[in-house]
Order: sequence, then structure tokens, then C-alpha cells
Amino acid sequence: MFPRLYTQRLALREAEKKDAAAIYALRSDPRMTCHTGVVHGALAQSEGYVQRLQKSYAAGEDIFWAIDLQGEAGMIGGICLWDRQKDGSFYLGYELSPGHWGRGYMGEALQAVMAYGFSEEAKETWGAIPALWADPREENQASVRLLERHGFALQRSLIHEDEKGVGHRHLLYAKGAEETGA
Repeated sequence: MFPRLYTQRLALREAEKKDAAAIYALRSDPRMTCHTGVVHGALAQSEGYVQRLQKSYAAGEDIFWAIDLQGEAGMIGGICLWDRQKDGSFYLGYELSPGHWGRGYMGEALQAVMAYGFSEEAKETWGAIPALWADPREENQASVRLLERHGFALQRSLIHEDEKGVGHRHLLYAKGAEETGA
């Protein structure tokens, strides 16, 4: 069963077909894509993405939560554990609609996902998760501050090429389970 997570203001749930329009809005907005490098050119691409998310969770590969405001309809963002490493650690990914930036929503979602990721419940499903990794673009200072406020430590910088072959500097952050008391 998909683990639904709740914070004071948010509900994190499995992505559904109805979320494709919100995902398309996120992944076609230049204010978002300049930080992620991920661009969806058509709604059909986002619909296919939702199907892949559901299949990858069912296969035990990764997990994506749609983020809703409690009591309100409509996805405002997403957060995921993806790209599982050989040691069992995951990369953390997140995106939030620009209209919801600066309100602390992603910090709440991140806290809930970290608590889940290092919990006994997650251990039963995924095995021990020794660490979470994140690699925001260096210029995305809001993301860098979010990670640092939540105890992630800078490991190193690296260059990732985008879809056009242009290199962008990313900062690699990590947080281990032992740092959370799990």
C-alpha cells in the first residue's frame, strides 16, 4: 500500500492520472525548468510520466508523492526518492509550483519524506536506507538553503549536462540515517 504522509498543512499521496496537468504546468514553466533542466513539451509527456511513476513504485524502484494542501483539491508539487544506489540510498527530488514558493511547504514535505525514508515502515518496504542524496543546481540557492536547514551536508560540486549538452554546476548534498536518530 502506498504510504500517504501528512504534515500540518500538506497531504503527500500517490500521483494519479488527474495530476498530469499539474505536472505539465510545473515541467513547462521556465521558472521551474531553469532549476531542473527537465522540460515536458506536451501534456501527453506528463501523462506518460505519471504512468511511469506508478509502475516504478509497483516495481519497488522509487517513490513519488504528489503534494496537496490539506483540504484543497489539486497538486501543488511533488517530492520523490529515486535513482536507488547500490548501497540502498536514494536521491531526493522535489518541485513546487512557483505560486507556492516561500511559504515553507517544501520544508514540511521534506521533513515528512525524511521521517518516512529512515523509518521502520520504509525499512520493511525498501530495506535500510542509509542516506539521502540531493544535487541542486548551484544557482538554485533556495534549494541549497532548504537542504542545509534540514541537515544535509555538502559533499562536493559536479557538472551535469542538460538535454542540450550544456554543463551546469550542481552541489551534491547528503544526509545519513544516523544523523536523524533512525
